[in-house]
Amino acid sequence: TNTRKGSKPSLRPAPPYLLCDEKQRPLLAFQTLMEVSSCGEKTGEASASASAAAPAPVGKKEQYEVELAELLRSVARKEEDEPDFELGLEEAAIARVPEGGGGGESSFFPEALTPFLARHVQGRGCPLSVLVSSLSAALKARCGATVSAEALASKIRLVAERKAYGASRRSCVIHEDTSPRALWRWEVASIDLFEEAAQPAVKEVRSLRTKVGLRVKALTKLCDALAKDPTDAAKISHEEERYVRFKREEEAARLKALARERKRLEKEAEAERKRKKKEDLEEKKKEHDEAKRKKEEEKAKKEEARQKKEHAEKKQAASFMGFFVKKTTATSPKDKAAAEAAKAHPEPSLSSTLPDMDLEKIQRPEPVTLDDLRTMIAEASTTKNEGRRRRKRDDDLEDDDDRPEDDDDGDDDASVVVVEEKK
Repeated sequence: TNTRKGSKPSLRPAPPYLLCDEKQRPLLAFQTLMEVSSCGEKTGEASASASAAAPAPVGKKEQYEVELAELLRSVARKEEDEPDFELGLEEAAIARVPEGGGGGESSFFPEALTPFLARHVQGRGCPLSVLVSSLSAALKARCGATVSAEALASKIRLVAERKAYGASRRSCVIHEDTSPRALWRWEVASIDLFEEAAQPAVKEVRSLRTKVGLRVKALTKLCDALAKDPTDAAKISHEEERYVRFKREEEAARLKALARERKRLEKEAEAERKRKKKEDLEEKKKEHDEAKRKKEEEKAKKEEARQKKEHAEKKQAASFMGFFVKKTTATSPKDKAAAEAAKAHPEPSLSSTLPDMDLEKIQRPEPVTLDDLRTMIAEASTTKNEGRRRRKRDDDLEDDDDRPEDDDDGDDDASVVVVEEKK
């Protein structure tokens, strides 16, 4: 009974093996299972045959033929544009021709000119007959040698191989075929015939030709499959997947190159950013040093001005104090004696007198008050008067010693009294 929600109950027809006896049910169930499986196999075979009979999409054959023509056009170039065209030929042209090799046409090829032949042949795509003519002209023009065509052709086939990197036909003549899909190139067997500096270039060119040739082969097989049987979807899909694999590798290489270029640009940008940052730091440091130097110069100038001002104030104070100290001039013998006594007992100078006074008040930068000046002047005057009285007393004592002695006792007593009074 069908009891789906929203629908009325309905009765299904029961399987045949449920309507028979219990003994016959296993046999009828097995027969029913075999019929269902056979129906499924017939349905799968019908779908497979239908897919195989389905023709390829219209326009796909023309699309791949256009891609093949563009690919052949991109790799088709003049022989002069090949990277290994006459690589190091000028160095090999210096080789000397053996005696008797340049007088007339030789039936054998000189061994000394083998490097010249290898470098002339490498990378060329022309047939053998054309290559023999160009090589004969080059030998005669550059090396002064004349060799027969048979000897040149034999030596070329011995030294180099005409290789088809693309799709060549089985019925073609290898040395004379000119099919563009074959991508014919002459390749020297021994790479040692080139200089060491030129060998990496030859290897790289051969690797590139191999990759391009494989892609041309895959695309050619795909176009041939589409032209031969457009309904053979299995073969077409295999050939198409093989060709797409080359395109996938090419795309991966392109993306890798883009990523490498992006990283290079990022590194350059980072290096440029670091360089600018370093320059900014150096500029800031330079400005800071310049400001510090100017500040130190200003400080030194202020210190120098302060010292000059302080020195001037000290000098002015010293001259002001020296105004009150009068120097006496010795004119009489008595004055001369006093001057000699002053030398013996020097009068305190301003430099020795001022430290006894409050000289800090003069040296300090703040202004000196009038009371301080009066006090200092009074002290200086007192000191000067004491010095004068001391010098006068010493002079009087010297004069008394120079007088003649008197025998009169009265006079002696009087002189003693005078001396005592003086003392």
